[in-house]
Amino acid sequence: MRHRPKILLVDDQPEGLELLMTFLSPADYDHISASGGLDCLEKARSLDPDLVLLDIRLPDLDGYEVCRRLRRDPALAEIPVILITAYDEPEARRKGLEAGADDFITKPFDPTELAARVRSITRLNRYRRLLAERERFHWAVDHCEEGFLILNGNDEVIEANSQGRRLLGLAEEGKIAGGINFLQTVQGRYRLEPEAAWAGWPEGAGGDSTRRYLIRPQNPSSPGVWLEAETLKQESGETVNYVVRLRDVTEKRKSVSRIRSFEAAISQKLRNRLLLTVSGINTLSAPRSAFQPEEFQEILGEVGSNARLLERELLEILRYLDTPDLLFSGPPFPFRELEGLLAQIGESLGINPPAVEIEQQLAGAETPISALAMETILWELLTNAVKFHPARLPAVAAALESKGEKTVILRLSDNGSTLSPEEIRRAWTPYYQGRDPEETEGLGLGLPTVAAYVWHWGGYCRIFNRTDGPGVAVELTLPRF
Repeated sequence: MRHRPKILLVDDQPEGLELLMTFLSPADYDHISASGGLDCLEKARSLDPDLVLLDIRLPDLDGYEVCRRLRRDPALAEIPVILITAYDEPEARRKGLEAGADDFITKPFDPTELAARVRSITRLNRYRRLLAERERFHWAVDHCEEGFLILNGNDEVIEANSQGRRLLGLAEEGKIAGGINFLQTVQGRYRLEPEAAWAGWPEGAGGDSTRRYLIRPQNPSSPGVWLEAETLKQESGETVNYVVRLRDVTEKRKSVSRIRSFEAAISQKLRNRLLLTVSGINTLSAPRSAFQPEEFQEILGEVGSNARLLERELLEILRYLDTPDLLFSGPPFPFRELEGLLAQIGESLGINPPAVEIEQQLAGAETPISALAMETILWELLTNAVKFHPARLPAVAAALESKGEKTVILRLSDNGSTLSPEEIRRAWTPYYQGRDPEETEGLGLGLPTVAAYVWHWGGYCRIFNRTDGPGVAVELTLPRF
């Protein structure tokens, strides 16, 4: 829609207002009328006109005083003012300039001259306002906590705000050098996950809910960082640019992981204990005469023992809620505890203990991934194996082997269902459920939670169908020391 400037016409004579409205076409301007100086000031504050056409002779305040008051008000000081005077004298012009007027029209005025002056001043004021808005916008963007960049069609950075420069390691001031490729630059500083989402960069990530992340893995000397990358395509003729927003979602990703860990802790630690306690209480609800004295005491003792264990486990979960950062900064996980932890989780899920093979040289090794995070990772993987096994009784095997001096591969395989190519591609996407959502348990957050922990520590995730039988295998490449 074409912008129509708002003009505030100030004259105490109705015929004077009508004459101005006639000369300034309503097709080109929005007219606002005021019959006095105070009325003019009130309407200027409420309507923010693009120009004030102000007659000097007014019944309450003269035009000079109105102009001075406009200039003293910070909200109105930039509004252009044309004084209308019947005196074509140097003294009148001097007083007008001192009051802050931008131009003068002498009565009787020429309609063509009036229209030309109004058109010129409103156009200049429009440019001034646009420039001021642009400066405010640039200031806001430059001081924003999010990174913003503009890329050309060759994926080269042509403009960036201060935060965008810092995130990419560019010079904080000055013109950006030509030929800086975005993907090549970020790959030197971050991990791009999930890989499939970045395949079509900088176009959209696809029709699904896949998001693009730039991840700087956590290490002993610096915390991990997650940036979400979003793009907006802009086309002007044959020119194509992309606006990129880099948003720090580290705390958001940690919060999601904490929630999933809390759910896993409740399921694993409380389910069996609660069932045993409730079962014992139900048994004791029978008439006392149904028990031998020693039998009653034995059951009562078991109920008390389970209740005390339940209390300790609840307190453990409450402690976890008080110290959620243990997921990301707690004690490292020793691989010698892998077999026992898998057996414990298997028992909680009602399946046989997974068969575990660990390379001998890794028996004393550890991963910097916290013990609490590793427990959550294994719980999610075994829960998935149970969920997608036709009989809910999968046979799970785990293997831990070296991959160079600084990483290991942890592979968990089951004998359940195989996955389609689409399910494999989107396995790490939050809320994705390849099967019928009405028939699939959970929210589709299990594998994404696993990936979040592994990626956060600089590892890799892979899922694939087994070639030696039914089922799938999940491979996690983990850091070790």
